[in-house]
Amino acid sequence: MNASTRTPAAATVIVTLLAVGFGAIGDLKVVAAMSNVFIMLVFLAVNGALLRVRRESDDVPPFRVPGSIGPYPVTAILAIGATVVLLGLNVVTMLGIR
Repeated sequence: MNASTRTPAAATVIVTLLAVGFGAIGDLKVVAAMSNVFIMLVFLAVNGALLRVRRESDDVPPFRVPGSIGPYPVTAILAIGATVVLLGLNVVTMLGIR
């Protein structure tokens, strides 16, 4: 963590190196598809973390999420389902399966 900017310096360097590595592949379609996969994996992780925080919280949830039924936010569950479908479609497109 950079003390003056409070940003994750190591993560920034790693992501930059990965981006340069993917850019060196040369095929923009492959780079774009890989970027989509990683973005969707991050989106899955965020929504999964939301469900975990809500499940592990005590009586009162630490924050309010619109569209919740009990402690579980329906929007996060739907987002996970939609992201899994989109991730599958992206992988199928990357592999050229029809």
